[in-house]
Amino acid sequence: MSLLARLLALVLLATLPALGLQVWREVETNRERRASVAEAARTLALRAAIEQERLIDGARQLLGAMVSLRSVRTRDIETCTDSLRRIRAEFPAYAAISAAGVPDGVVFCSSNNPGNTVSDRAWFRDALAQGGFILGEQVTSRETGRRVMHFARPALDEDGRISAVLNAALDLDQMMQTLAQGPLPPGATLLVADRNGVVLASLPDRQLVGAPLPPALAPLLARRRADVAEIEWAGARRITAYEPAGASPAYGLLVVVGLDRESALAEAEHRARVALLGTILAALVALGIALWFAVRFIRRPITQLAAAAARWQAGDLSARAGLSDRSELGRLAAAFDAMAAAVEAREAELRRGMARSEAEQARFRALFAAAPMATALVDPVTLELVAFNDLACSLLGYSRVALSGLRLTAIDADHDEAALCALGRDVSPGPRTFETRHRLSSGAIRDVLVSCERVQVDGRWLIYAAWLDVTEQRQAETRERLLLREVDHRARNALAVVRALLQLSPRDLAPQDFARTLDGRIAAMARAHALLAADRWQGASLEQLVTEELAAFAGPQGGNRVRLEGPSIRLSAEIAQPLSLVLHELATNAAKHGALSCEAGTLRLDWRLDGEGCLCLGWTECGGPPVAGPPERQGFGSRLVERVTRAQLRGEVRFTWAPEGLALSLVLPLKPKPRALPAEAAPAGCAAR
Repeated sequence: MSLLARLLALVLLATLPALGLQVWREVETNRERRASVAEAARTLALRAAIEQERLIDGARQLLGAMVSLRSVRTRDIETCTDSLRRIRAEFPAYAAISAAGVPDGVVFCSSNNPGNTVSDRAWFRDALAQGGFILGEQVTSRETGRRVMHFARPALDEDGRISAVLNAALDLDQMMQTLAQGPLPPGATLLVADRNGVVLASLPDRQLVGAPLPPALAPLLARRRADVAEIEWAGARRITAYEPAGASPAYGLLVVVGLDRESALAEAEHRARVALLGTILAALVALGIALWFAVRFIRRPITQLAAAAARWQAGDLSARAGLSDRSELGRLAAAFDAMAAAVEAREAELRRGMARSEAEQARFRALFAAAPMATALVDPVTLELVAFNDLACSLLGYSRVALSGLRLTAIDADHDEAALCALGRDVSPGPRTFETRHRLSSGAIRDVLVSCERVQVDGRWLIYAAWLDVTEQRQAETRERLLLREVDHRARNALAVVRALLQLSPRDLAPQDFARTLDGRIAAMARAHALLAADRWQGASLEQLVTEELAAFAGPQGGNRVRLEGPSIRLSAEIAQPLSLVLHELATNAAKHGALSCEAGTLRLDWRLDGEGCLCLGWTECGGPPVAGPPERQGFGSRLVERVTRAQLRGEVRFTWAPEGLALSLVLPLKPKPRALPAEAAPAGCAAR
């Protein structure tokens, strides 16, 4: 540790006791303030709880007085109603006061409207079951439509049996107005909830009225003793006091008062921050004075020594520190003078090393940079790449740092370590050429043509390797072979289809009709063949295939009569040709007998992909000649559509002969196994529909 740091640490240690004392005082002050805020919350909660207990006691006394009314015992409805209305007028906090008969629960006497049935109310059933004073839950009054809470107790006849249930419905809005008369401090929230956790009153924000207690307050329902705790609810951390209200916890209410912790403690925390800031400021002043002293009497001489050392390191060995005393700093200056010679020798050695490195790098650059292919020097023992050019980095996808020292086993994908070591031993001074595969940094595999030979560099035997990426050339050759095989296969398949068409064609057709029909089917196959050939037999667009096939049948108004709907889908060669034949048969049938045979007819062709990746194609004709129903015998066109769909496309077809026109649906897997049409004879004749 420097002298300057030590001096500053000493001053800091001197101020720590004062700083600690101030922190302790602020902690105590904050604790007292918290206690004061907690006491204030407890007082507010207790005051609200007392108010609720006053309401409960008032209701108990009111119902107790109603029990002694003779009109209630004798069920004198007129007198009883007048009495309850007078009582209701004296106690406006109650929305309704009533008496219900037992056991039917019909209100025979009420301050509002008698005649309602309350046998389904929980307070009615509880009063009969418990036989005492009952505090109900929040409900909506059937008589007034207000939000009320019922107080009830049974009335006994002369034989001690329950003859009626008396009820006083407390208007909860009136209760909230009474609570609102007691002012709340800023940031305070007051909640009153029943035993089920339903909020009966909420101040000052009334949005929670009728809703369940916030989840953080729900556990307070099970507690029967008043307490204060910090709980986060209503969007803030609050100092929360809660009081159970009511004479009996079994039916009592819960009163919760929450004071916003941030608002309640803001002033105390501000004073604490100001005091702490003053203490820190005093400590900083002391540190500033100590810093001035240290700079003046300690750091300045050290700076002179550092400046002299910098000049020595720059090569000016005549520089002196300028300190002649015998202090510690003077002895340090003498040591710096002795260090100058060592610095000079070290810099000379460093320059010589840099010169050697630059010469070596220049030699490597001359060897590799101008090469028209990727080149590298490989250690035949460790299989590490010793040197390489930029083209090697580019082809392998590595940076120079990542490729440096990388072993050949991480690059060559065709040879293991033993084979590569053997290859390194067998390489002769003459060139050797072979093909292999390289693994790039991305994991991709590339075909390469490698030429290598053994060379000696600085007395060390290495393998000089140069390679070209021939992946595209090999792929082109493979594609050419595949294309030739595909063309051969398609030609054979097309001839097989033509042969099957000849065998399946009806025998009773006139030569002209036979030639015209066969020519149309072969033309449909030729159109699909042309589309596939244009894309080198990689596939064809479904929309383009449909458009070209229907163009010959739709006529000059085809754009208005034929409607195509569906997403862009590419068909494989295995599907395109058979599907073109199916579309041709359907279009031929529509042009002869269906929707395209008259000007009013329309055709809708739609397609989509289902969840299993199958092509769903729908053919719907409308407006053509009326369809009487399915044909009596299946014609050649229908048989051909079914055979091609099931045998070649491995799909399903369904015909619907609706009066307005033919409707057909096809479901085709997108990758069917191709199969030639069976060469079996079809029955004579061709039914169009």
